[in-house]
Amino acid sequence: MASGKPVINTTLDSGVPFVSLDGITGLTVPPADALSLATAINKLLDDNDLRSRYGEAARKRVYKEFKLETMVHRTCRLYAQLLESPGLMNLEGFNRKYVLLPTPWTKRLLTYRSHSPACFYRHLFGR
Repeated sequence: MASGKPVINTTLDSGVPFVSLDGITGLTVPPADALSLATAINKLLDDNDLRSRYGEAARKRVYKEFKLETMVHRTCRLYAQLLESPGLMNLEGFNRKYVLLPTPWTKRLLTYRSHSPACFYRHLFGR
């Protein structure tokens, strides 16, 4: 997508359909459906304009939604939300209902509970 190419992906229960949007940045087909996959491939091979439109939309989507600065900001915002969630963390780490085990990361998160996401990011990555 970042190189301006259209995507053909499958409708998996994952983040893939969120990243590549059917009919906008490429085509989405059912998993294990060879005929649908072949049809999608041929559709893009046969239509230069469609291929170009999807490719350009894919490139723009990557730049808008997934560039480094955006992802860092979203990750820091998520950490801040987690740190502010009552009951999510205690001195032993994450609350058991979240099915996460205490790790050095959870202890580090607890240490930075009172700091801003930017401070947390600077500590982790030295920036």
